[in-house]
Amino acid sequence: MSHAEFGGRVGVSQAAISRYANGLRWPKPEIISLIETATGGQVTVKDHYDAYQGARITKKAAA
Repeated sequence: MSHAEFGGRVGVSQAAISRYANGLRWPKPEIISLIETATGGQVTVKDHYDAYQGARITKKAAA
């Protein structure tokens, strides 16, 4: 499924999905919930939290 198709399922743009997938932007909680529903639970709130924490730790270590 393309980013554009998936974005249509969760109500955001193709660009937003691309940014989420590449770790350049973090979805709002209500979007995370829609992503979890659209993926049938394959991508969960915990997945987003873990990715965010990993990015924070990496950014902190680089500083």
